[in-house]
Amino acid sequence: MTTKDFIDQAIGKMVYVTGDRDLAMCGEFRKIIFNKTELRLIKWTRGGLAYLHDEAENKYYAVPPSNVREVGN
Repeated sequence: MTTKDFIDQAIGKMVYVTGDRDLAMCGEFRKIIFNKTELRLIKWTRGGLAYLHDEAENKYYAVPPSNVREVGN
């Protein structure tokens, strides 16, 4: 399964963000990475990023899709 296929089938589901590559160095994402905050996957953007929504804090994030994992898998 390619990353795009994974994102397409996971839209609307709960996911979490991993700290792969340099994403963990970004202060904005550190909290959601280390706490494994559950986020809702909204869509695949034109720029090739996964668009996520933190329902608890009502914040939106755009991250590389290779850093997204489905909750429970």
